Amino acid sequence: MVFDDCDVAGDASLPGAGGGLFASLTTLTASNSLVINCDATGGPVGVTGFPAGGGMALTNDSSVTLTQTTLAKNSALSSGATWSFGGTLSLALCGVYENTLISGNSGSAINTRYDPGGGSRPGVNMTGLIQTSTFSNNAGTRFLVEQDQSPAPFNTVQYANNSSSPLAASTGTRSPAS
Repeated sequence: MVFDDCDVAGDASLPGAGGGLFASLTTLTASNSLVINCDATGGPVGVTGFPAGGGMALTNDSSVTLTQTTLAKNSALSSGATWSFGGTLSLALCGVYENTLISGNSGSAINTRYDPGGGSRPGVNMTGLIQTSTFSNNAGTRFLVEQDQSPAPFNTVQYANNSSSPLAASTGTRSPAS
């Protein structure tokens, strides 16, 4: 799978999300893939956190597993590479390089968040494992942002044996393992 120079632009009614891929209620497993030079832009004024996921935006209990995949040079307001909102995100042996934010500091590489639900729609936990992956030269002081709360639903994404360079700060309830 290759997404190269894919862009999505929101308008006055709908924010841009998922420059390379927007997934809702989706199960996706991919390996040896590339998501590069994708952008999410535009949207209604005052919608916090959008546009989101320059490379990918994953919502509504989507389950995405990427192995030996590169996410590079993607951009958005919230999460240049991957924005995940309730569901499962798993990365193994991936490279996450040179992703940027249009402005702000909301996770230039990855931003994960539980889905609180609403109305009759139940909340969805954010789960997954990001392991043996490399984060390098992602712009800004926060290449990783995790949003969590109490009570449920929760963000329980875990990290193991990842590396980052240059060393960058992260925010959230947990920090990535180096």
